[in-house]
Amino acid sequence: MKKNNSLLKRVLFVVLALAFYAVPWAQTKTITGVVKDATGESIIGASVVVKGTTLGTITNINGSYSLGVPTSAKTLVVSYIGMETQELTITGSVINVALKDATTDLDELVVVGYGVVKKRDLTGSVSSVKSSEIMKTSSSNAMQAMQGKVPGLDIQQSSGQAGAGLNITLRGNRSITASNNPLILVDGVEYGSTLDISPSDIESMEVLKDASSTAIYGTRGANGVIIITTKRGKSGATKVSFNSYISSNQPTSIPQIMFGTTEVTRRIQAERYKRDKLLVTNGTGTWGDSQIEVTDVLSSSAANGLPYSEMDIYNNGSYTNWADLILQNGLTQNYEMAVSGGSEKTNFNISLGTMLEEGLLKNDALDRYNAKINIDHKANKFLKIGTSLLYTYKNHDKRANVFGQALKMTSIANPYDADGQIILKPSPTYEAHANPLLDEIEGNYQNNIESTRFFGNGYIEITPIRNVFFKSMFALVLL
Repeated sequence: MKKNNSLLKRVLFVVLALAFYAVPWAQTKTITGVVKDATGESIIGASVVVKGTTLGTITNINGSYSLGVPTSAKTLVVSYIGMETQELTITGSVINVALKDATTDLDELVVVGYGVVKKRDLTGSVSSVKSSEIMKTSSSNAMQAMQGKVPGLDIQQSSGQAGAGLNITLRGNRSITASNNPLILVDGVEYGSTLDISPSDIESMEVLKDASSTAIYGTRGANGVIIITTKRGKSGATKVSFNSYISSNQPTSIPQIMFGTTEVTRRIQAERYKRDKLLVTNGTGTWGDSQIEVTDVLSSSAANGLPYSEMDIYNNGSYTNWADLILQNGLTQNYEMAVSGGSEKTNFNISLGTMLEEGLLKNDALDRYNAKINIDHKANKFLKIGTSLLYTYKNHDKRANVFGQALKMTSIANPYDADGQIILKPSPTYEAHANPLLDEIEGNYQNNIESTRFFGNGYIEITPIRNVFFKSMFALVLL
């Protein structure tokens, strides 16, 4: 009896165990489908996995898959290299998928002399600055966006003048007498270091440093090459963008000069030293015997046709800080608007920009207005043509750099007479020192320069013969 009970228990245990393991296998279903890309082409080797498990499969040569999944499964995860991963809710037995290209991978494309390559495949020394970084720079010259972002690249502004040029060196100087500036190309056309393009119009800046990447440009690329690519239109809905900024440039590290009573004291000490030295030399006195008064070092009567004397300035405290008269906090304003879009055949990008810049010297200002048009048209499946046009107008009120002259001037002088007219030589003592404000008089050094620049290129690309590429280029500057 006990043996029969023991045997019965063993049989029941085996039956229950088989039933327990059989339940999950009984509650499964098969899901089939096809995975394609955005163009409708089948994708081979795409991964199809039940989310949160290791249960999965890959697509065959036709892009099809078949996967048995538990009935409790809720989500399928479909992925492929270079495309966006998609999570799909399981709602039926047939699930077809269309994967999109991963646009983030396009950011890894780098422009070199021979075309465009993926950054991970690039072995040469190339640095890239993207549009998002360029637009963060508040400068009249977008080239300054690369400062501090490209190893070995040194950019220095030549002066605080509005629209001042840039001195650019890549990995130091290579020549003593020749130019050390790198070759700068905008959409394939040689350009100068003064970049008259709105920052928001630039797609990327690539800096080529080594011989392998610059070889296509010959000796012109000896100092490195900077390739600037502007934005082009994309098919889809028309987009309107607006970008603006306001920035202020302030003069810093201004040399401190003797001013007011400090300069008067210096004159008294200098005169005392001169007289004491004479007493000691003649044997008629010792150091410190001389008694010097203010009237001994400052003129007490008007001279040289001036309406005042130095004692007049000393008594009423009307000293002059010449640096304050010529320096200012320069304000820069920039406004940009762009319209882009297109269809499957024609894409366009049109932009307008206005930049108003004030220099660190008063009455020094630069106004720049530009318009840019990029058009690409696919005539048929064999022929593609396009053009890039840039028009720039600049109006520059230039002022002579009189900062050095201002530092030489004595503060015991007045720049204007009682009628507000500029005095030619304001110092009774230093007659050779001319007033640094003279160029503010109309007809003197300060002048107005207007310039117009028309820059453009075009291309024709034949698709069947990929190595045949024709590009016509032209650039014109009108002063």
